[in-house]
Amino acid sequence: MTPQGLYVHIPFCLKKCDYCDFCSFPGIDEETQRKYIKALQKEIEFDTGASAETVYIGGGTPTSLSKKNLLRLMEAVGKPSASTEYSVESNPGTIDFYKLKILKDAGVNRLSIGAQSFDDNELKSLGRIHNCEEIYESYEAAIRSGFSNINIDLMFALPGQTLNDWTGTLKKAVKLRPKHISTYNLQIEEGTPLSAKAVQQDNETEYQMYKGTIDFLKSEGYIHYEISNFCLPGFECKHNINYWENGDYKGFGLSASSHIKWARHKNTGDLKEYLSDPINSKKKEKRAKKDEIAETMFMGLRLIKGIDLNKFEKRFKKPVEELFGKEIQELSEKGLVEQSSHHLRLTGKGLFVANEVFERFV
Repeated sequence: MTPQGLYVHIPFCLKKCDYCDFCSFPGIDEETQRKYIKALQKEIEFDTGASAETVYIGGGTPTSLSKKNLLRLMEAVGKPSASTEYSVESNPGTIDFYKLKILKDAGVNRLSIGAQSFDDNELKSLGRIHNCEEIYESYEAAIRSGFSNINIDLMFALPGQTLNDWTGTLKKAVKLRPKHISTYNLQIEEGTPLSAKAVQQDNETEYQMYKGTIDFLKSEGYIHYEISNFCLPGFECKHNINYWENGDYKGFGLSASSHIKWARHKNTGDLKEYLSDPINSKKKEKRAKKDEIAETMFMGLRLIKGIDLNKFEKRFKKPVEELFGKEIQELSEKGLVEQSSHHLRLTGKGLFVANEVFERFV
């Protein structure tokens, strides 16, 4: 059976951001990038078999590739059908009209722009390579090159950021009227430059920022459909919804993961190893049925609509109450989850302590 989604990882960028712990390498020469795309093409041709419902190219920064290598990447991935949701991540410091035309001509119909902030001082504090003006320029170039389905990524709870600062960024983003907005609270990961700076975060301010985000974006006509994601009606990210519903997908490229019929595989994160043998770099992860059930629970609860209980029972041959009756009752009594005849979902209160809820199902 064809997987619902294909993910392609491009592990290159011009400069690693101060908060980033993703599998990415800054400043890699163009020839190595060409060899990577050739290896990627070899893996894709060996493993796909057919096109998928969604394609997502992420990184790293896919648009940090040269125009020639970006063309090679598009050829390696292939042009999907017109009905396929085809997304590519981009950085305002690495896109221009010509690169965007390469993407559009290859069938890409959804562009994600990693803006993160509309404040130059905040961008500098994150180690971003672009400034605020370049966000506007890249957005305008995307519109001129034919993109209408555009996502903007934003981050809050940044070092020194106030509630007013964050509100200002949200207002500037909404003025552009993107079809989709993703808002993430800054996570300071061990080993990153930000962790070395011992940045302090205020939980109460972070809570107010998140609550304010939901209220403001809803007032502007955006639907809150996942903990961190908002869209205008009909513009949910289908690729990511498949992740949250724990559906099937194949991942290609360095460190990419696949999930097919309950089995998970992960590619090597070693660039040299991948370049030498991209086909055999995928290793199967040891998993039990309980792992699949737990993931389906905490991933599905990320969606505002929650978990479809009928689909859950059909998938695992048991009703959710039989597996997690005690946990659901306790969380309900705390006002963190609510259950209808067809769905189990987080409450408004539960959204703000989602990780506490998720831990009960692991």
